[in-house]
This record gives sequence, C-alpha cells and structure tokens, in this order.
Amino acid sequence: MNACEFPPELLCRPLAVIMLYGLNIEENQTHRNVWQAFLTISERSSKNISFRLITDSFEIPICKPKPTTYQWYMPKGIIKRNWMKKHLCSIPSVVVVFFDLEWDDPDWKVKQVECESSVNKVKQSLHNRNTKIVLILLQKKTIPPGLNQLASTRATELCDGCDLTVRALFVINVSDHLAGYVARLENEFDELAQNYYQTATRRVRSYRTLLSKTNHSLLFIRHAFKVAFFFEMKRDIISAIRYYKQAYNHTLEALISNTNVIEIKTVAGFINYKICKLSFQQYQAVEAIEFFKRHINFFKEKRGDPALYFEHYAWLSKQFSIFAELFEEALKCKITAIQVPHPGFYYQEAANYAMIRRDFSHTHCHSMSDPPFPNPLADFETMEFYGQRPWRQGNQSIEPPDIAKEEIGIKCLQHEESLVNFSAIIIPLLSAAVSKFGQFHSTRMERCLKLQLGEEYSNGRDYSKALKYFLKVLPDYRRDPWPLIISHLLFNALHTAYMCADVEQYSLLALELLGPSTQIDEDKRLIIYANLQKIFFESCAPQPLKGVGKSESRSLLANWENALSRCNSKPIILDITNIPTVVTLRSCFSQESFSATEKVTLNVFVKIHLRAKISFSKLAVHFSKSRYDCSRKCEFHDWNSLHNIQFQFYPNQEDIGENLEIVNVELLMGNEEQHKCLTLRWSRGYSQMNLIESVLRAGRLGSTDNQYCNIKDVIERSSTKLRCKNACSFINFVHKPPVLINELYNLEVIINSEEAATIKNMVLKVHLDDGDNNAKMYFAGEPEIDANAEIAFNFQDTLEPHNTVSVDIVLQVMQPGLAKITFDFLYNVDVVIEEDTTLQCSCVKSDTLSLSVIKPFDISSQVCTLAMEPLDTLHASNPCILISSLLVVSPHSLDIKDASFELSEPSVTKLSHCPFKHLLLCQNESFRDLCLVETMNSAEPTTLNLGLYKVTWRRHTLGSNSLLYSTSYFDVAPAYNVDSIPISVEADFPSFGYILTPIPVEFIVTNRSESIQEIQVTMHSSDCIKFSGNHQIHVYLLPGDKRTLNYTFVPISVGYLTIPQLSLYLKRSSKDINNVVKQSVPRQIFVKPRHVQSALLNA
Repeated sequence: MNACEFPPELLCRPLAVIMLYGLNIEENQTHRNVWQAFLTISERSSKNISFRLITDSFEIPICKPKPTTYQWYMPKGIIKRNWMKKHLCSIPSVVVVFFDLEWDDPDWKVKQVECESSVNKVKQSLHNRNTKIVLILLQKKTIPPGLNQLASTRATELCDGCDLTVRALFVINVSDHLAGYVARLENEFDELAQNYYQTATRRVRSYRTLLSKTNHSLLFIRHAFKVAFFFEMKRDIISAIRYYKQAYNHTLEALISNTNVIEIKTVAGFINYKICKLSFQQYQAVEAIEFFKRHINFFKEKRGDPALYFEHYAWLSKQFSIFAELFEEALKCKITAIQVPHPGFYYQEAANYAMIRRDFSHTHCHSMSDPPFPNPLADFETMEFYGQRPWRQGNQSIEPPDIAKEEIGIKCLQHEESLVNFSAIIIPLLSAAVSKFGQFHSTRMERCLKLQLGEEYSNGRDYSKALKYFLKVLPDYRRDPWPLIISHLLFNALHTAYMCADVEQYSLLALELLGPSTQIDEDKRLIIYANLQKIFFESCAPQPLKGVGKSESRSLLANWENALSRCNSKPIILDITNIPTVVTLRSCFSQESFSATEKVTLNVFVKIHLRAKISFSKLAVHFSKSRYDCSRKCEFHDWNSLHNIQFQFYPNQEDIGENLEIVNVELLMGNEEQHKCLTLRWSRGYSQMNLIESVLRAGRLGSTDNQYCNIKDVIERSSTKLRCKNACSFINFVHKPPVLINELYNLEVIINSEEAATIKNMVLKVHLDDGDNNAKMYFAGEPEIDANAEIAFNFQDTLEPHNTVSVDIVLQVMQPGLAKITFDFLYNVDVVIEEDTTLQCSCVKSDTLSLSVIKPFDISSQVCTLAMEPLDTLHASNPCILISSLLVVSPHSLDIKDASFELSEPSVTKLSHCPFKHLLLCQNESFRDLCLVETMNSAEPTTLNLGLYKVTWRRHTLGSNSLLYSTSYFDVAPAYNVDSIPISVEADFPSFGYILTPIPVEFIVTNRSESIQEIQVTMHSSDCIKFSGNHQIHVYLLPGDKRTLNYTFVPISVGYLTIPQLSLYLKRSSKDINNVVKQSVPRQIFVKPRHVQSALLNA
C-alpha cells in the first residue's frame, strides 16, 4: 500500500467548472446541437473551461458552515482527499439554465412559472454557494419589429420572477448561427467564472486573521494551497505560483515527527509538483530545476520510522520520476536550451531509488501468512486526508496513540511491500532513461542503463528480453578494456541464455567467457567448458551456474531437450570474427606473393586459453578459389602456447595474376557425422586485439617447436598474390632522344633471353601513357592505328636462350612534355619442377621508357607594308607583305624539304611568292620567307585569319636517308582586323632622280565604293623638292572610276629626299584615309648629283 502516489485530480489541468442544466440531449435534437456546440468551442478555445451537463438527479455537495473563530479548532490533517476532486467535478462556478421559451408564446404565463421553478430548483441545490446562475432562452424565431417592447417587458418580468439580474438572461436563436452565439456566451461565462474564483480566494484568505502559527500551522498550509489552486483555476499562474510557494514554506516550518512525516512529505510533493509544472509552463526551467533540487535536499534525510524506510525511497523515486515527466513535457514545448541535466538523469535517479527500495524490502519486509483481522489498511481508500495512516486518521500527536496497533499496521505495510513487483516499477524508469540518454547522444550512460535494464528483466524473469539487452551492449563493452565489467556482463548473459535454453547464444557466450579478456576463477572456467562438452559430445543439458528453483529446473530440462533436438538437425555455426574466445586463431601466408613455380604456404596459428585438453574434429580453411580448400584434424594439449598448423599447395595456372584470399577458417568441435557439432568461424578481414601479432620477424614460421615464439610478433596476412614466374629476359632500347614534336620518331626494341629453355608464343604489347601529349605509335611496316591505343606485335619464331630479337616502333607526339611508354613482353616457357614434372609457365617482362618531347623550331610571323613597316590593321585591296621566320631550337640538325603559305582563299590572295627547297639548318639557325598578299574588299570591317604556314621536314642523319618527312602547320599570324576603304591611291614615278632634273609623277585615285565620292586633294610642299601641278583640287568620282593626277617634281638637293605628301579628304565620308595613302605611296626618293649623270652619259 503506497501512500505516496499522486492523485489524478492533482495531475490534471484545473479547469473552471460550468454546469449546463435543462438540456435533454437524448430526446431533443436542438438540445443535442447546443450541447455539441459547447463541447466543440471548449476544445478549440484557449480558456480553461470544463462544461458539464447535469440533470435533476445531480447533487451538489452541501456547503459546510465556516467557523467564526479557530481558537479551539485543532486541524486533523492538511489536505482533504476529496477537496480537489470536489471543486474540479462537483462544485460549479457557473450554472447555466436552459429553457425553451418564445417571446410571443401563447402560454407565456404557464411557461414563465415553469422557468422560474427550474431556476429556483437550481438555487436550492447550490445550498447558498456563491455560484453564478445564468438563464438562457432557446428560441427558434427572430423578434418581429413590433414585438421589441413586448420582449423587453417579458424579459424584465422573467428576471424579477427568477430573482436574476437582466445581465444573467441570454437568448439563443438555435436556427441562426449557433456557433457564434456559443462563442460569445463562452466569453461571458468565463468572466463569471473568473469572478467566482476570485471571490473564493478572498474568502479563504480572510481566514488568515483567525489563525495562529502555534496551533494552526497545518491550516496555513491548507489555506495557501487552496488559494493557489483557485488562482490556477482562474488562470492567474503568477499568483498561483506565489501561493504554492507560501504553502511549501509553511510545510517546511511544520513540526515533523515519525507519525506525520509521510503526510508532510506527501503534501510537500504535491506542492512541489504544482510549482515545477507551472514554472515550466511559464518557461522558467532553471527556477523549476533549482526548486526541485532544494526540495529533494531538504527531505532526503527525513526518512521517518526505520521499519518504513521503503516508503521514503518510494517517495524519492516518485519525486524524481514525476519531475522527469514534467521536464520531458517541457522539452516537447521547446523551452529555451539550458545547461542542465536532461530528463534522463532524473529517470535514472528514480530507478536507483526504486532499486534501493527493493533491496531494503527484500531485507526487512516479509509476507504474512495470516493477516490480522480487521485489516488496519482496509480504510485506506476512505481516509479523509492525504498521507495519513488508516489506523490513526486525524491524529496529529507526536507519539502513536496505540503502540500495538501501530506495530500491526507497520507489519501490514511491510506485508504489502513484500508483494510489490519491483521490476514492473524499475523497468519503465530505466527504459525512459535509456531513451533520453540516446536522444541526447550520451552513449556511455545509455550503454550502462541498458545493462541495468537487462538485469532488471532477468530479475523479473523475462529472460528473452534480458538476453536481448545483454547482447545489445556486449559489442560496446568488448571495445573497452574493463575485464571485471565484461566478465560480469558475460556471466549474467550466460545465465539468461541458459534460462532461455538458447543453445547458440549459450555456446557463444561460454566461449567468450573462457577467453583471455575475462577474469573468472579457473574452477568456473572448467565447469563452463564441461557444460559445452555436455552439449556437443553428450547431447544433454548443461548445469546451471546460479541457483534455479525446482519448478523452473523441470521446465528448463524439457526446453533444453527440445533445443538440443533441433540442433541435431541443424548444426550451429558461430561467427567469432571479432570476439575474443577461448580459442585465438590467426592465419598468415608466408609471403605476400607466390610465383607459379612456388608452393603456397599458409600457417594457421592457434592459441588455447584454458588449462584443459581441447580436441577439434577438423580445422578447415576456405579460400576465394574453392579448389584450394583444405582441412585437418587437430588436438591441443598445451594451454597458452602457440600452435602452428601448416598447409602447402601449388597454384593453378588458371589463377595466375589473381589474388588468393582466405574467406574463413573454421574449427569444428563435436561429432560431425552425428550432426552434434559446433563450428567456430573466423571470417575474412578479422582482427582480434591482444592476441597474436607475428612470428614472421622471428623466422620460425616453419618451426614445430613454438614455445619460443613471441606471440606479440605474429602479423596477419589473409591474402596473397599468385604471380607469373619471374621472367629471365631483358628489354633494351636503341634511339636518339629527345623526341621532336610531330616527328616520326624511330625506336628500336631489342629483347634478350636469359631463360634456360626456348621461349615461344612471344607477344610484345606497347602502351603509350598519352596524357595530354596527343600522340600515336605503330610498328614499322604496319598501318597506323588510333592515338592512345595499345599495340601488340606477335613474333612468329621462337627465341633460344641467350639470343635476341628486335622490332622497330614509330612514335609521333604532337605536344611537348614527357611521353611514357610501357612495354610488356609475354611468352611461354617450360619449367621443370620437383620430381621431373614439367610445367608450362606464362611469363611477363615489363619495362617503362620515358621520353622528353621538345619543339623542333619556333615560328614567328608578321605583316608589313610595301615599305616594310609593321601593320596592325589590314586595308582591303591594298597589297602587303607577309613574313614568316623559322628558328631551329632542336639539338639535331633539320632538313627542310620545303615551306609554303596556305592562305585563306578567297579572302586572301597570294600576289607573289618565291618558294625554296632542301634547306639544311643547324641549332639556332633561321630563315625568313616573304609573300606578297592582298585582302579582298568588303562592305564592312571584318576579322580575318590569313592562313597557315606549311613546313615539310625531318631530322638530318649522316649517311641515312631512311627517315620519313613530317609536315607541320602553323598559324601565319594572329587574326587581323580588315578595314574597308572607299578610295585607293597608286603612285608611278622612278626609283631615283637627279638634282635639278624634272621627275614626272602620276597619282591614280580609284573609287572602290558603290557610291559617288567627292574628294578634296591637297599636295603639300617640301623643302627639298619643288613641284608643279594642282596644289588643291576637288574631284568627283563615280563608283569604279579612276582619276590621274600629274605632277612634276624637281629635287634641289641630293640623297634620300622626302617627296611632297599627298592628302585626301572625303567630303561624303567620315573615314580618314591619309594613313592608307601614306602606306600606298612611297615617301622618299633617292636623288643623285648632276656630275654623276654626266659621267654616266659620257661613259
């Protein structure tokens, strides 16, 4: 019997009670609609209102008369058990009376009397309480315009007859928007309810002046609690918290003795619950947590009677669990994050106190075979106050009034405590704690609580769930180096597996419990191993490691017999890859790779961690290639010694070039023929800690005496490479680096055989690691193939020992950098192995050649005027000179067969070019090639690529003309802007003249546009040359027309003289063509002295 439970009326949300009277929802559809409307609006509203439907049979508790003085009043307790329930369910703040009555009803007087009778009946049932009464008339008609005065008059008469104010009368038109009427009425009812509870708080607070702390300390607690509760129903949360804290402080001030300690703690727990709940609702989480801590710290040592300590622990457990629930609900409402423990810690504390309660109860509480009569606990449910003893209700004395009855009551409480199922209390608390710790990523605590949860399920005899939780946490505890913890966990898990008759898990846990990571007595180890032998050699149930009752033992034997019979039809296979068991096993190939002519050697190391002889029916090794699977019978006598089992075999030729991996290694214990066996399996990639490291470094892999081997020196190697026989041949290269871009580079490959037998089926595979080189290659005399492809050459003949064979390869690389070529020489050769057995082996000799690729020469180009001046922009139809320069940068001399321009015709036209052939150039030597070109006229300015420069060349080699020529193409120059000009100018005069001798000069102006051009021509004077002709003239030219301007120049000095400059101005165009004129007309002339002319004439 637990007096510390929280009543449901305390846990629920206090709602203002409003009772509805006069609705017959079973027979009247209109009344049913009104009732449903009130229920709907209360569900959606934020107001704390509880609508209750009452009938004539409902009784409201009678209001007890309050004393005018408390001078001689002695309280019997603190909080009555029915007080909260009475105000939450039975005492209304407002009673609403419904009556069907129309304003123009012909029987108005009769129904008025009936309505007044209903209201008076409600008033009589309230027994002079302050409950507000409201009258609602249900009408189906709207008020006609002529009946307003009648309705007002009758409403006044009705209120006077019912003794109600006009504000207490309401009308609902049930045929028009019922939900709107109900919503407005809810606001009115809420206001009336608020006034009722406000009046109630004033009434209770008025008693304070009548009390004295000496005699009425309990009443101070009771009255403060009532005021706080009324404020909570009024939704004044701040005031409610204030008065709850006042009540709590009065509780702390009360005198606590063994007789009333449980009542004080019960009431303090109730008040603490209210304070914490309301604080969380006000988003004051820190305040709630701090208040709860002070609450626990104060009452932690208030234990009461030593014989009833279990009640104290039950109370503490309930306090923590109920606070954890409040905290969890607050987190769901997304309170502000705070740096405090999450609810999981409080659930854990609740579970811990429940465990302490269980331990105390098992020690001090004993069941009674013959309970006393009458039972002192029989009146527990009818007690008047919370937290009191049924055999001494209302007694507030320090000492018990009847010692004998007190002792009997305590024994009855202990008897009831002995019947409690503690696992049903502890398991939900631990489960909630596990959930919270998992939610907040506290893995270590979650693991620890799961372990406790498994133990509790085991205590509650739910062994299947206990085993489930033990197996969940077992992998985590394996990773932590805590031998005592893992030993305790394995021992409990082994016991639960025994109780579940789970042969597979029992075997696995027993093997791990016998392993090196546990700390148990050697005698227990031998008992556990003997149990395994009973299962798999004798096919009988094992012996329990803990005490088992007689009734359980009979059912367990039957369960084990059924489980063992199932195992006989289906052998048990345990994957212990990462589980440290009684057997430690590791496999290791002796080498990282084996050739086709070598025996593959596999060493399997086994270590036993038990002082007993262990026999295995078979040790089996399974490989990725099933043809190599092998097995052997083995028996181990020496414990803690390293045993080496060795397997050897030749590789199959079909598997050469592939990896051979160990899929798993199996040890079979028991009788395999009778299917009574246990298979221990280590899968591929297993890695056990603190087992065997390597024996390879010690050099004793083949040793049979392993007692000197250091177990920390063994390395695991679970895979090996089956490679070809080591090739006894060599690849040499004859060539002249570096490689030139676009050159047809000749590479001779020479293969030398050092094999002891004749080589046959020879194939040379060549692969170019192209990268960004854009290269290609092919064998000399064979057609070209696509770039970056692998080429292969099949030799038709065989190759004798110490002989050579060669092949030529042509390589062409298009980009500078590093070209890597891989050569694979494949062949077959017969090899004699042991006992004159000949084995045909495939061999591969690989080599890599890296070649540097450089440019053979540099090409530069430019465009000049006829006067050899560089041009930035080309002018359509104006001749210009295209110049390309070639500079040899190759360390080898180059033979230039020919070079030519491939122009972008018809946009560019070649006017004149003088080609050349067969030019030999050494490093840093160069030549220039010139071409006279002209661009085609266009209507708009364009950008033009002039074309390509083609060079046919090869590397020059003395005494050899076998090399092929390569053809390289280069862009002549970057793209030029071509400008269209409407006028062109040509000049015609000799290349030299004589001083003071007239020189005839003609300027031809041509209109190349499609419109008439008006031109102003101006001839500018020169200091060294005088001229005769038009100094300035206006010219009109039709499209395509020409105009010749004749001038006579007379030089007055000798040497290179600047001729008078001609300038043109287009009247109808904005283009400035004087630059074109300067480029088209020579600007100087060479003038000789006169005596030179005479001498020439005389000669």
